[in-house]
Amino acid sequence: MTTATIETTLPSEPSQEWRPRAFCRSCGEDFNGDRYFDLHRVGAHEYEWSPEHEDGRRCLDESELRARGLRRNAEGRWHDPESAERLRGAHRR
Repeated sequence: MTTATIETTLPSEPSQEWRPRAFCRSCGEDFNGDRYFDLHRVGAHEYEWSPEHEDGRRCLDESELRARGLRRNAEGRWHDPESAERLRGAHRR
């Protein structure tokens, strides 16, 4: 039996390390929080989407996410820039 060695290179700055925040295992997208993750899943919980169950559970695609106002932030996560700006404004008061 041979043993393989795996080398890991850690980033020199902690800020360079990317970790998923609200990652979807179904579509592979990451979201800036649970609210946006929940927003991207639609349909009946009882079954997954299929041609027989067009109302089944599924992930929104990119065009559907954009239609709901979501955009990717600098880290590549989906978020709502308008609500983020409203929150920033509320904290400035």
